[in-house]
Amino acid sequence: MLRTGLVLALALLLVGYSSTSSPHVTRLGAAHLRREWQGWVGSSAALPEASARRRLGSIRADARRWHAQLVGLRVYRARSGAAVPAVILAVAEPASWLRHRARRVLADLDGVVGRDGAQYVGVVDSHGRFVWETGRALGALGPAGGVWFRPDLDRCQPIAHGEIVGGDATAMSAR
Repeated sequence: MLRTGLVLALALLLVGYSSTSSPHVTRLGAAHLRREWQGWVGSSAALPEASARRRLGSIRADARRWHAQLVGLRVYRARSGAAVPAVILAVAEPASWLRHRARRVLADLDGVVGRDGAQYVGVVDSHGRFVWETGRALGALGPAGGVWFRPDLDRCQPIAHGEIVGGDATAMSAR
């Protein structure tokens, strides 16, 4: 009995027990903030992978800890010449993930691009619909940044803002 339990535990560890964190999204819906972010950055063309191998490798390594499916990862050349990442993640439980994991993702990306570096993060649900996006860059007119989220996720998302956006956010699906 003990041997069976140990074998099962080892199998779950090897397979990755957290099935809810990996929804296996293959198709994405329309983004709400990404084009605007690309305008701030000054580029809509991704760099070839060889040009940004180090940044891509660092982000892919970090992504293993994020409890999300890495759906998209591109690096763009900003006006400043810097290589800036755009990351799209899929999560099965957006409210819980935003509350418990999103800050770690933003901190890890800050470690790659610097605290003031440009970055974009989009989060989709298990159906590929965007539920949260944030981006920042040094635009032509100075610093630019924004956040978009599904209204019911306001209290879950980690970006502070002055007022509730898009309606009543008192009902949150996961606390």
